[in-house]
Amino acid sequence: MARDIKAFQFWIAPSDQPTSTVLDLVTEYMHGGGKAFEFDHMSQNYLATELNWTKAKKMLTGTVYRLRGNSLPVAVRGITTHDLPLKEDEYLGEPMCFAFLPDVGGALIHYSHTGPRHAVMGALLSRMGYADAIRVEPLIRTDMLMQLNSKSYIKGLEFSLTDPRGVAELREMGGSIGGAIKVLDDVGGVNIHVQVTMGHTKGEGLVTSTVKKFARALQKLASSAPEGESPVRTIKVTGADDEDAPLSELDLLRAREPITLMVSEQGRHLDRIDCQRKLAGELFDRRDKFRRQAGG
Repeated sequence: MARDIKAFQFWIAPSDQPTSTVLDLVTEYMHGGGKAFEFDHMSQNYLATELNWTKAKKMLTGTVYRLRGNSLPVAVRGITTHDLPLKEDEYLGEPMCFAFLPDVGGALIHYSHTGPRHAVMGALLSRMGYADAIRVEPLIRTDMLMQLNSKSYIKGLEFSLTDPRGVAELREMGGSIGGAIKVLDDVGGVNIHVQVTMGHTKGEGLVTSTVKKFARALQKLASSAPEGESPVRTIKVTGADDEDAPLSELDLLRAREPITLMVSEQGRHLDRIDCQRKLAGELFDRRDKFRRQAGG
C-alpha cells in the first residue's frame, strides 16, 4: 500500500554565519556515528532518529518524532474503546521526515498535521552543537506570478476574505469576487471562503483569463496591506501549463509550492525510509533553485 503525503521547501540556515559552518557541524556529528537523541522545543519533547548522511550529495536525512505522553487518542475495536497499550515509560511518536542540504541551506520537510513542525529543525541543529542562531523560513517562489501566467488550463480557484468592508477595488471587479463581497454586505457577514472547481476545457479561454485577473487582484491587495492586516487569507490556483503537464497548486498568498509524494506504508505506519529517500531525490533536483534564490 502507498499514500500521498505533502512536503514543503524551507530555508534552514544561519542568521549571521555562512552555511559552511552548519555543513561542518553536521559532517562532524555524522562522522561520529549520527546517534539518535532527544531534545526539547517550545515546551514539547522530540526524538531525532534514523539520521543518515549521504557524503556524495552532502545531504542529511532523518525523522523527528513529537513525543506525546498525555492527551492521547484511544484504541477502538468495533464500538468499544480502550487505552493504547503503552507502558509507563513509552510515548506516542508522531513522525516528520526531512531531507536537508546544509551547504545550500535548504530542506524539504514532510508535513504531518499531528507531527512536528518545521521550526524544530533549528532546535535539532542546536542539539547537535550549533551555537549560533538558525533561521527557518518557507522558500518563497519569486516566480509565482510568472508561473500563474504560464497556466493554460485552470482547474480550481480558492480564496478567503476576512472583514472585507471598504475593499472598494474588489467590489468594482464584479463577477464572482464582487458577488462574494455583495453577499457579505447583504447578510452583514465578515468572513467568506470560496472554492470553485473549473471545467475540463483546455486553452486560454475566458474562464482562464478571468481566474488569473482575480488571482492577481487578490495577490496585489494582500501584498499591499500592512503586516498582519490583509483581509485576504487564502489565494490558491490549481492548473497546468499544457494538456500533458501535471496539475500543480499555486499558493499566491504564502507563495509556497506543496510537493506531493506517494510514499509506501509499512504495516499501519508510514515507511519512513521510503519517505526520506523520495524527499532526498526531490530536494536534490531543486538544489539549484535554492542557490539561485540565495544569490548563487
